[in-house]
Amino acid sequence: MILKSSLIVFSVNFFAHFLNYAYHLIAGRFLAPSDLGLLESFVALNYFLAVLISTFSFSIIHLVNQTPPNKQPAVISQLQRLSFKLTLVFWLIFLSLYPLLKSLLHLNNPYIFIIFSLQILFSFVPTLYSGLLQAKLRFTSFSLINLLSPIIKILSALFFFIIGLKVFGAILSLTVTSLATAILAF
Repeated sequence: MILKSSLIVFSVNFFAHFLNYAYHLIAGRFLAPSDLGLLESFVALNYFLAVLISTFSFSIIHLVNQTPPNKQPAVISQLQRLSFKLTLVFWLIFLSLYPLLKSLLHLNNPYIFIIFSLQILFSFVPTLYSGLLQAKLRFTSFSLINLLSPIIKILSALFFFIIGLKVFGAILSLTVTSLATAILAF
């Protein structure tokens, strides 16, 4: 059982990372060098968010596994409230950093920043449900969500590139992917 689950998670994560790599190749093909640099700056900011989300996910897994089954619904309810609060706090902190990031990234368009920031709103709640899937050893469902995420990102980016949205479309695809992942995680 554990070997099969590990193999599923490993294989799907490998393929998902390859698709994420393909996203960058596609973006590099459609974007001018300066736009690609701006996109990659936002991707770097995404990695900071990923560290926070991973920490939250590991905490969820540990907490749920340490909780007796009869008390898990109450713990999950508390974690839902916590995830909503964390979402709001980190989103407001990120919005407050706009003046600094505007000068650092040379942003001319505030809408790019706002669209990028919206993905924070779709980050912590799906992480809660993904963490619960891991804690309950439902690795196939967990892996499916992890695989669909880069597929949605590539398809939405291609659509936005084709209709001419350039870097705005690339960043919008990140937000669309976060929203789709939030919906799938429910």
